Amino acid sequence: MALRQVFVSTDADLQAASAPDYFTDLSSGVVGIWNHAGATGTGAWHTSALYQNAIDTDAEANDASTGLTTISQSIPLVASFQIAMGYGSGNPIGSPIIRSSDLIDITYTEYNAAAKEVVDFDVSGESVSTGDVATVKIQVRYTGEPSTYDAQINPSGETIGNAFSQIVEQSQKVFNAEFVIGSTATAAAMVDGLVLAINAHGVLKELVTASNNSNDLRLTSKINGLHVVGQFLVNGTKVKTSAVSTVGQMGAGNYYQVIGEEKKSRLANAGNFNRLYLPDTVTTFAASGTNYDRISIRYANRLPAHVFGGGQPSVSECVIYYPNDTGSNNDFDVAFPHTEGTNSIARFSGALGSSTALNL
Repeated sequence: MALRQVFVSTDADLQAASAPDYFTDLSSGVVGIWNHAGATGTGAWHTSALYQNAIDTDAEANDASTGLTTISQSIPLVASFQIAMGYGSGNPIGSPIIRSSDLIDITYTEYNAAAKEVVDFDVSGESVSTGDVATVKIQVRYTGEPSTYDAQINPSGETIGNAFSQIVEQSQKVFNAEFVIGSTATAAAMVDGLVLAINAHGVLKELVTASNNSNDLRLTSKINGLHVVGQFLVNGTKVKTSAVSTVGQMGAGNYYQVIGEEKKSRLANAGNFNRLYLPDTVTTFAASGTNYDRISIRYANRLPAHVFGGGQPSVSECVIYYPNDTGSNNDFDVAFPHTEGTNSIARFSGALGSSTALNL
């Protein structure tokens, strides 16, 4: 990937046209789409569809609601545009000019809450005796994002935090925790003893939290993307295997992901296209407690391969996060046509350089 920019909008709607329009119309944190052919060629803010994903195939002309047939390659409706966002009281930050003929694909991803995995060992009915040894064998596997930028520069419980090194070092390893049954030979006492042993374990205490769930042993991951499997043994004999109660998932559009992407774009990737940031800190717009939908625009950048190195040097990406407003339409739903709540991708022929814009 060559240039990758991230814009985080504070508003679920785009900058509206006001005639005449200027880049300086943008309030801080508001995203706009600048259509170069708008206002009879002088340029204007754009809130209608940038492309269409279906064509009218019935006999009734100019009917946009029935007789529509989805097409495999979306049709651009403007010749070129830019994504821009207000930044404080100065000039806005913006993308390069994106020609419709260079579009490769535009992806919509709805907010999906991250969930930490929960597994249970159904041992409440186990019969044990004094002196028995109860053992839990636990294996952890990480399928998340160890490169999440904010997790490394600002550790917290919602990201990878201080357990980052544990994830790298301990993934796929098996750990044991055990408890010797005392004079109270009950399943409840056994589970309570194992809870204490796991929560005091040098490694496991950083990765999971053990608890007594109605005399079943429950393990809850402390980290998004961490998966846990295990076996429960009594005197060396397996009696139970862990069962997943809550499937762990990284989700999409969660605050920790958005702030990480925003900081990575501004700091690690040397700033936005028209605003180079040299300080260690920059203004960010991702807000804790806000859930975000995501638009990703990939386009051919027409630059020689040696300008950007690695990955796909001829492909650039512009990512827009905006507040999720489930159940209602907003300007982003209109400008980037999709069904609210359904992840989708619109494909173009930008890689072939043969898309044609209509209604210019």
